[in-house]
Amino acid sequence: MRDNKTTPTFWLVFLFMAFWTYTEVSEYVKREYFTERVEAFMAAGDRFTKEKGEELENRIKELERQVEGDD
Repeated sequence: MRDNKTTPTFWLVFLFMAFWTYTEVSEYVKREYFTERVEAFMAAGDRFTKEKGEELENRIKELERQVEGDD
């Protein structure tokens, strides 16, 4: 006679392992994609030089002066 408890237990364990494997693989793929994006961003070099920062600071100060003059 066949043991009826073995089959459901087997399928529950199998289902758990399948979901666990799917989760691990999908997380790995997401982590790899994120790592590639971060490395590409870092490899792009400087994005904000001192000169550009000073230029932006001066533009902001000028805009603040204009706004204060409008009030």
